[in-house]
Amino acid sequence: MAVVTSFMASSSAQAALFYVSSVSSPNAIYAIDSATTTVMASIPATNDTTSVAVSSDGSRAVVLEAGDTAGVIHVINTATNIDSPIQIGAYAFSLALSVDGKTTYITFGLGGTPPHLSIIDIGSKAVVQYVALPAQQNGLPFLALSADGKKLFLVDTSTTVLLVFDTTTLATLASVTVPYAYYAVAASPSQPIAYAGGLAGNFSVVNANSYVAQPATQFDNLDIDSIAVTADGKSIFLGQYGRVLIVNAATNALNGTMQLPSGSTAEGIALSPDGKTVYVADPGNGQVIVLDTTSLAVIKTIPVPGAYNIATNALPYIPSTVPFA
Repeated sequence: MAVVTSFMASSSAQAALFYVSSVSSPNAIYAIDSATTTVMASIPATNDTTSVAVSSDGSRAVVLEAGDTAGVIHVINTATNIDSPIQIGAYAFSLALSVDGKTTYITFGLGGTPPHLSIIDIGSKAVVQYVALPAQQNGLPFLALSADGKKLFLVDTSTTVLLVFDTTTLATLASVTVPYAYYAVAASPSQPIAYAGGLAGNFSVVNANSYVAQPATQFDNLDIDSIAVTADGKSIFLGQYGRVLIVNAATNALNGTMQLPSGSTAEGIALSPDGKTVYVADPGNGQVIVLDTTSLAVIKTIPVPGAYNIATNALPYIPSTVPFA
């Protein structure tokens, strides 16, 4: 188990934490108190950490550490911030966490490893499923899990395809052609819908039952680097250079713009469970930017070296008015 550096004494009640990965020295994972926006702990890593997820009950955080010779899944007990790492293969990039927090889905492929997707059981630390990805899936892959936990969505910076997998067997359910290569993917917590965004502000909506993509909507000419969706599925937050857009999920119309500090990026984005606060990872400036969704204003910036991705408690599953197939 890794040694954890704590910055504050723990209170009698467990703090509601969110977790931030980092692509800068010192390599670490940061646990931040959402109430005080204070860094509570720093969990060490050897290399850059990329994807991060938190289980729906808030008891476990998982963070992916990439490496050219080997990778690590950091499995963190959020009550103690004690890390129980799992060693994995080289060239891992993206991670998703099952609804029950017991299984991870990880993409591999950059560098010398053929592109593939693996399911890893956290309890046994074993690979339980493996599937090769198409050879053209050799860019940066990004993953998202459907709200019911039955489907996994993958986009890749090298292709114009959104792949849909069965989460139990890793069988390919669909290969959906989308207009552009995408840098971000997310799923609605309340509807069978996947969202993808990327090059030149292009944003796509894909029906996760029929596997039909709507025509893309373009938001200016700025790449979309990150996506988050409110628990009720009504609003979508898109991270771009210097700003976060708020989009109406019913119409794809722009509802508002949250301006970030000058020179900031939004490589990672997450919402508080109540949807009132947005957290933005800005690696270039080494900070997490905290914004209020009502006033659209910056509340605070938190110094976090190389802050790359963020996860709060997974949004609760809200029964859909449209059933998941």
